Amino acid sequence: MKLLKFVLGLAMAVALTACGGGGGNPGGTTPNGGGTSNAGDTQTTAVGSVSLALINGAGQATNSISAVEIAQVKVVVKDAAGALVSGTVVSFSESGVGLLKFAPAAQTAMTTSEGLAVIEIRAADQTKTGATSVSVTATVGGQTITAVKTLEVTNAPVSGGVVIDPQTLASSINFVSTDPADKSIVLAGAGGNGRTETGVLTFRVVDKNNTPVKGVLVDFVVNPSNDVTLNIAQGTTDADGVVITSVSSKTVATSVVVKATVNGKSITTQSDQLKVTTGLGVQAGFEILPLVYNLDGALSGDSTDVTARLVDINSNPVADGVPVVFVATGGKIGTSAAGGCNTLNGACTVKFEVQEPRPANGIVTVSGSAKVGESTTLLRQINLHMSSAPIGIYEPAAGVPAAPLISPLPVALTSCTKRNLPYMVANALGYSAPSGTTLSARGDDATGLGAAIGPDNTVLDVGNFGASLFSVLVDPSSANNPTCNVNGIAITGATVEVSANAPTSKRVTKQSIGVTYPAGNLVLLRPNSAATPASITIGACNVSETTEVQAIGSDGLAIPAGATFFVSPSDSNAVAGVYTANPGATVAGALAGSATLPVSSSDASRQSLWLVVKAPTSGPAACSTTGATAGTGTITLDVTVQIGTRRNTQTVTVTYPMKS
Repeated sequence: MKLLKFVLGLAMAVALTACGGGGGNPGGTTPNGGGTSNAGDTQTTAVGSVSLALINGAGQATNSISAVEIAQVKVVVKDAAGALVSGTVVSFSESGVGLLKFAPAAQTAMTTSEGLAVIEIRAADQTKTGATSVSVTATVGGQTITAVKTLEVTNAPVSGGVVIDPQTLASSINFVSTDPADKSIVLAGAGGNGRTETGVLTFRVVDKNNTPVKGVLVDFVVNPSNDVTLNIAQGTTDADGVVITSVSSKTVATSVVVKATVNGKSITTQSDQLKVTTGLGVQAGFEILPLVYNLDGALSGDSTDVTARLVDINSNPVADGVPVVFVATGGKIGTSAAGGCNTLNGACTVKFEVQEPRPANGIVTVSGSAKVGESTTLLRQINLHMSSAPIGIYEPAAGVPAAPLISPLPVALTSCTKRNLPYMVANALGYSAPSGTTLSARGDDATGLGAAIGPDNTVLDVGNFGASLFSVLVDPSSANNPTCNVNGIAITGATVEVSANAPTSKRVTKQSIGVTYPAGNLVLLRPNSAATPASITIGACNVSETTEVQAIGSDGLAIPAGATFFVSPSDSNAVAGVYTANPGATVAGALAGSATLPVSSSDASRQSLWLVVKAPTSGPAACSTTGATAGTGTITLDVTVQIGTRRNTQTVTVTYPMKS
């Protein structure tokens, strides 16, 4: 009903505004906007409008208030198109003789999304009455518009000189406010600058006309009652109908409400929730951590943030403004204005920068301290690393530091599949490379051997300052000069270049890793000739033929000393033959050879091999010199060279006489 009355009253005021006022109606408004005029006609520039109404405690539009009454001035602001204007500041003032008092005291209010701004007024002195006016001013579309409302302050109602008990006048009690405004106090002992352990709660008692009632006794209770102290259990309203109570925190984080009841009556209300949080910081809840542990000591100005975080025993952030002081054993921490910071939401940050003094080992200790309470100081320490020692690549088995950095012996690859080679990156003192150092690997251009860093090519930031493991992925299958051959007769050498690039100073370290891989096929040649040998011819049965061939690897690769040759038949026709590799080591139909083969004097890259062959004397393909029809028998020999576990084979054809 009150809302309906207000809307009707406000609509009337708006209508009066649109009509330019109303014949002396004291409830009307007087809009005032900008305009222009020319001789002979009048042009009016469209501006916004301000409409206002005076609303009494019963929610009714009125032209007067009593000397003890609290009323509201409600304003609606619209633009030139008639749309409601939100977010604009409306200023209120009295243009009369000082009969009114405004709340808030700033005498301003901001319009809501409905274009509404509201302020309270009451008599400045309950003994003074008379007529006055309220002016409002707002800016719409860059133009200032105003409106005026006249009203009368009348005497307070009396009851024929009879003294009335204030308790009987009380009609309702309302919660007004909490101080602090954020409705939060800190735990006992955590108070200080900007932090309070006590909350003040304000209530107001009014009569049925919404007039404040003085002298009303009000009782207070707090819930929960054991977690805080209720400082005022009973109070009496002042001339403004206002009564206050307060609660003080203990050591328990909680939320409480205060219930206010008019003594002797069932008129009651309760406050908003008052939070009790944020105690003193504790050692277990204090930490300092850097954004980066490992800095580039070779570059002055390389920096990282160091953040302090502090919570109380309940893991709530401490109150804002707790100072944290930092000191360091090297470099620079903080600013010229402060060597520390003040917490905001339980944390604060300072900057650490690389500069002199630089400790010999590059390890800098940063200490952060915070004083809590009267005599307790919390302390935490961390180490940062800012060495400028050279970065190197190390064998993981050797540890760090080690010399030489990488083993002079090449890594032997025994297959043509990809292989990860583990290494470590660190500086010459054995500490971590700067955080963010990137690693790269480049294969051998001469052989085509592929290489890459895997799986991650960036040095991670570690707080223990140790060397970082990484791997080099070598791909022998990409080699093409010579091509990798898992059964190759030779071992080929290649190199992989590994680089470490510091992120800020751009220091680059390059080191080479030796790699070998198998390559080449067995090739049999005529002695002292580049031609492959013709077939071996046996001229007579039961006669052993001894033939020299020379073995070499493809791509010009030499067969290494210590290689073993084996000769064996590759078909059933040769089961009765005798095959050897070198005179004096004859084994019929089986393997034969020598662990160390002689080298031909004519070509040091070749191995001489003597094949001793006897044609088969029995079976369907037996050697024969008698018979009606002359023919030629053929058998195939497999000549195999073995180097370690690798075997590589070449075939030789043998012909012999056969008649039927």
